[in-house]
Amino acid sequence: MGEPIKVLVVDDSILMRGMLKDLLSEDERIEVVGTAPNASVAYKKIFKLNPDIMTLDIDMPKMNGYTFLKKIMNENPMPVIILSGLTQKGAGLTVKCLEAGAVDVIAKPTYKMSRDMGPVAEELKKSIKNIYDTRTELNLRQEHKKKIKRKIYPAESIQGAGSIIAMGVSIGGPKILPMFFPEFPENTPPILIVQHMPAGFTDALAKSLNRISRIYVKEAEDREDIRVGTALVAPGDYHMLVKKVDDRLKVFLNKDERVNGVRPSIDVLFNSLARECGSSVNAVILTGMGSDGVEGLKYIKKRGGRTFAQDKKSCVVYGMPRIAVEQNCVDEIIDIDIMVEKLIKTSKTEAYKK
Repeated sequence: MGEPIKVLVVDDSILMRGMLKDLLSEDERIEVVGTAPNASVAYKKIFKLNPDIMTLDIDMPKMNGYTFLKKIMNENPMPVIILSGLTQKGAGLTVKCLEAGAVDVIAKPTYKMSRDMGPVAEELKKSIKNIYDTRTELNLRQEHKKKIKRKIYPAESIQGAGSIIAMGVSIGGPKILPMFFPEFPENTPPILIVQHMPAGFTDALAKSLNRISRIYVKEAEDREDIRVGTALVAPGDYHMLVKKVDDRLKVFLNKDERVNGVRPSIDVLFNSLARECGSSVNAVILTGMGSDGVEGLKYIKKRGGRTFAQDKKSCVVYGMPRIAVEQNCVDEIIDIDIMVEKLIKTSKTEAYKK
């Protein structure tokens, strides 16, 4: 079985620390080597205990989780899983933590009752083991840095027949997406995004991207029309797919069974786009763990669409793109520095003009 996975639990609640330690320790692969009630204690224990992974509550006294996370990622990058309550403030702060380098987020009950912690602990155990097992794919230091001076693409960059841009992304998405999203021109074709995140956090992600973008970014609603200049993010815990209704393309949401262990699933979106839109699709698989989206890319490519994968050096986790490349379903591997340039050069909007 090998060495256990060493975990440091950071939470200001003594009850929560105790429950998490007991529940995580039930897994023979996980060893909780320490707990900490605040950032100051946690900082000392990181260097003393050298944990493999840290779980971090973002709502702590003196120094909140976001400020502490930025300090750790600058000084001693390590895999950090955020535990966050489902409040509007908590969701917004959680997205900021993911942008700063946290690798995953687990939603916990806003009221701390032991009966609610079983499912949370199981999800946390799964995340800890997945991250540890794919640690060689993690690029926590992110030596690749997006240029501060952004390219500005004029509306004239896109013309001609209609296209759709589809993105599938998992771990590292909230950090990578803001690096290139502001470059899309106002008349960019419809963008559909599946980001693996729990329910309650995708709306905060969409709002964060909208604040820095020239296009309109929002969480998708059931039966919503897809429009030029708009990016729709699949809500957490809902699959998102595309169907034609009276010659108009709409997104549909459902809670069908998980696909590849996740909901929303990239494959669900990509497969629907391949069926409904064929060669009009430009699909890109971005940073993330696992293989969700690879089968959908194959289908899009078979139907004549264009397929792309993010390159290794700019990924936070080179998992999904690596598998897509290995399975020969990618037309081109691209760095985020030229992500928008590649997508708009192969995108057209005429079919969506009113």
